[in-house]
Amino acid sequence: MQNSVNIEKRVLGICFFKPEYVQIILDTISIDCFLEARNKIIFNAIKSLHEENKEIELQLLISYLVGIEELSAVGGEDYLLEIQEDIFDVKDIKTLYGYLSELRNSEISKKYLEIADFISDKTKTYEGLKGLGAILDKKIISINQSITFDNENVAPKKLIDDTVNYILKKKELNEQAVKTYIYELDQLLTTINPQTLTVIGAKTGLGKTSFALNLMVRNALDNNPCFMYSLEMSKIEIVIKLFSILSRFKDDPAKFLSLDEINNFRPEDVETLKKISNSASDLYNIPLYIQDVGTAKTNQINDIINMVRYYTRTYNLKLVVIDYMQLLEHVDRDLRNRTQVLGYISRRLKLLAMELNIPIVVLAQLSREADKVERPRRYHLRESGSIEHDADNILLLHNKEDEPALIEDMMVIIEKQRAGRVGEVMVTFDKKYSLFT
Repeated sequence: MQNSVNIEKRVLGICFFKPEYVQIILDTISIDCFLEARNKIIFNAIKSLHEENKEIELQLLISYLVGIEELSAVGGEDYLLEIQEDIFDVKDIKTLYGYLSELRNSEISKKYLEIADFISDKTKTYEGLKGLGAILDKKIISINQSITFDNENVAPKKLIDDTVNYILKKKELNEQAVKTYIYELDQLLTTINPQTLTVIGAKTGLGKTSFALNLMVRNALDNNPCFMYSLEMSKIEIVIKLFSILSRFKDDPAKFLSLDEINNFRPEDVETLKKISNSASDLYNIPLYIQDVGTAKTNQINDIINMVRYYTRTYNLKLVVIDYMQLLEHVDRDLRNRTQVLGYISRRLKLLAMELNIPIVVLAQLSREADKVERPRRYHLRESGSIEHDADNILLLHNKEDEPALIEDMMVIIEKQRAGRVGEVMVTFDKKYSLFT
C-alpha cells in the first residue's frame, strides 16, 4: 500500500513540472485510483484547475484549496511542498504510463475485494443467491473493461515485429485450425483457428447438429479435447449419434452401427450389442465432453460462459460447440428484443473465444425467409442481429433436393471467412449413420 501512495504523490507531482502530461493523466485515471484521501482531494483540485484552463502551479493550487476549505484536509502547504520535492525526472511517456498502470491495477484490486465482500454478504441467505451469477458477471465485465496500459505492445516497432512473426508462423497457425476432415472443404475452409467464432446455420432438420458432431469427433480422434453444450438434444441422444458416426470409421462394414439398429435394439440381438460395445469402447478413449441443458439446468449465456471457462482450463479444450444460438438467453432489462439479446450473446461468445484462445462453433437456425429463396444467405440467420458481424466464419448447410432421402448431397456454403475465401463445397450426408463425408 505504501508503494501505491508514493506513486500517487509522484503522479500528482508530475502535474506541476510536466504540464503537457496533465491531460494524459486526467484521461487515464480517475479519483477511484487513489487510496489516500488527501491525494484524492488534490487530484480533484488539479482536474478543476485544468478544466478552467489554469496553470497547475503551487500557489494557484493552494488558493483553490483554501477557497473550497480543503487545504488543512490535505495536510496544508507542507504536504504540497513534499509532493513537489518528491518529484522525479520523467524521461519518457513510457515511465508515466508505467505509474498510471500501477494505479489502475490498484483500483482493480480494490474492486475485486469489494466483489468478495459483496459475495460474502449475498451468500448468507437463499434469497441473496437469486440472480447472483448475472450480477457478478456484470461486475466482472465492468472491471475487465478497465484499461491496462502496456506501452511495449503498442509501440510501432513491437507491433511490426509481432506482425512479421505472425506471418512467418501462419502455416503453423493453419495447422492448428479445426479441420472437418472432408478434403475439399478443408482446402477452402482454413480459418477455424483459436480466437475465432464460427456460426453454422441451417434450416430445421438439415443436419447441423450431426455436422457439428462429425467435426467434434474427428478432431477428438486427433487428440484435440472438444466440448459441446446442447440446448436441444440430451446427452444420451448425442452419444447415440456418436456411436453411429464412430462405427463408420471401422474398416469392416460388418461393424457399422446404424441409428435404426440402436433405436430398435433388443437384448437378444447379440450382433448389435457387440457393435454398441465396440463404439462405447472407442468413445471412452477420446477426449469428448458433453453437457446438456437438462442436466445443467441453464440456458443463460453467463452460466454457459463460466462453464466453458471451467472445462477449458480443466481439460485444455481445443474446440467448443454450442447447439444452438436461438435457444440461449440473457436476462437484462436494458435489452429490449430478441435481436438485441442475440447480438449481445454473439459478442460475448466472440470475446470468450479470444479470452480462452480457442475456436468456438455455435449452431444457428435460419429464418423462414430462407425457404423462399434458391440459396440461403447469411442474413437469413434467424434474429441475426450482429451475429453475422461478430462471426469470423459463417457456414450454411443447404439441400437442393425437395424430397428427403437417407443419403443426401448437401451443399456447404462458406458465406463468410474473415481471413479466407468464400465459396461452396458439395458433401454427402448419410442420415443412417449421421455421417458427413
